[in-house]
Amino acid sequence: MRIFRLCYLVFTLFALAILLALSITRDYIPYTGLLLVLVVLPNYFLRHADRKVTANIILKYSLNCDPDVYLSDLKKYRRRCILTKSQKYLYSLYDCLGLIDSGNFDKALDILLEIDDSKVHFDDITNILLIKSWCEYYYFQNKDVKLKASVLRLKNYITSSKNENLRNNASLIYRSLEAKYYVLSGENLDKAKKIYTDITRMAPTNLNLAKALYELAIIDIKEKNYHEGINKLKRVSDMNEKLYVVKNANELISRYNNR
Repeated sequence: MRIFRLCYLVFTLFALAILLALSITRDYIPYTGLLLVLVVLPNYFLRHADRKVTANIILKYSLNCDPDVYLSDLKKYRRRCILTKSQKYLYSLYDCLGLIDSGNFDKALDILLEIDDSKVHFDDITNILLIKSWCEYYYFQNKDVKLKASVLRLKNYITSSKNENLRNNASLIYRSLEAKYYVLSGENLDKAKKIYTDITRMAPTNLNLAKALYELAIIDIKEKNYHEGINKLKRVSDMNEKLYVVKNANELISRYNNR
């Protein structure tokens, strides 16, 4: 794939040189159309291939719940790619979410601060992942005020978008992050419970199921329903131990098992 990208880059530069040379003639218009097609079509297929490979890496992670393998797969794929600056930041956010899932919060924070300082204009996906990453970070750092502000920021971003597909697809992300704020702050625990219960009933991936069960267990513990909470934590503890929520689940089981 990397060789193909390099060839495509060389071809694009060559095509631009030809267009520049032909622009001084009267018969360059037909050639311009042909060259544009030859440049645009490979770019379309490359972008499609990028999305497909990335989606497969994320799907694999959502099933095996192994953040180390996920981060390694992303790193290997990036080595074969020629990325723009904005694409590099997008993949950095994929890394960031994996680091947060594994409990490596310091490295995740370094990525977030670098991206915030970049002043680069991002597309919708990158912006949503950036806000989501901050929300996840603030949640596990117990910073409820900053989490609330970030959740509100995401809500405003989604509702102000004219892209209906974006609003529909990002709504579940918003609801789950809104529920995280409720769990952390202790507000609207009933609403948070409904959101996470709905997620568990939607045939979620193993990763989403582990996270939803963990939050439901935290709600049970906050409401002093220790028996129900421990049972949910035991289900979480059966997941991949490299996940931070699994490590936390084991600690909470030890702490509340005799309540």
